[in-house]
Amino acid sequence: MDKRFAARCLTRAAAISVMVLLGCESKPHGLAPVSGVVTLDGQPVSGVRVTFQPSGRDVENPGPGSSAFSDASGRYELETVRGELGAVLGQHTVRILNPEPEKEGSDDGPGPPRKEIVPRRYEVSSDLTFDVPPDGTDSANFELTSK
Repeated sequence: MDKRFAARCLTRAAAISVMVLLGCESKPHGLAPVSGVVTLDGQPVSGVRVTFQPSGRDVENPGPGSSAFSDASGRYELETVRGELGAVLGQHTVRILNPEPEKEGSDDGPGPPRKEIVPRRYEVSSDLTFDVPPDGTDSANFELTSK
């Protein structure tokens, strides 16, 4: 297995674990509906996972993370790890994750290669942020560039 691939898998697993742990907290958090469109070089991007993780600089538990997959028109609508529509109010770190490879019917050897649509800088070390307003938004758009 490629070491970089293994590192990406480990990083993703850690990020998902953190989102799940934060989502299991019983403390209520204000949520607002959030949706938008993801484009790359001006074209809609389908099948990518958009994740919002509350920053919560001054709060021990800023609330659960939210995520969604983009459709054929690049549109997504966030849902928390608890299955609630929306995202926690306030500042978030945003990551746009490439689609996972399609599963093959066999466990013999590696599956198909991962489809790299979105540049890696938008995944693990993303500097994308978004501030979720109290009334929510349908304009949480991310205009990504390949260069």
